Amino acid sequence: MRAVVITGIGVILPGCDSRARLWSQLMTADSQLVFEPAPGEPDLRWAVGRVRGFDADVAVLSLEGDVDQI
Repeated sequence: MRAVVITGIGVILPGCDSRARLWSQLMTADSQLVFEPAPGEPDLRWAVGRVRGFDADVAVLSLEGDVDQI
């Protein structure tokens, strides 16, 4: 049996900024990962998830009203 932790944060993935996009990518089996050369090992490729075009101001403003102020 495996332990499961529910954090309430939800799904956090690179390139997935909305519930609609998450479901779309799940239904079409779009990957969040790209394969790039491993550092120091140009012949070895590894899966990497990169967040491109992230704007922290937009992300924080979209949470306004959803998060309790500290």
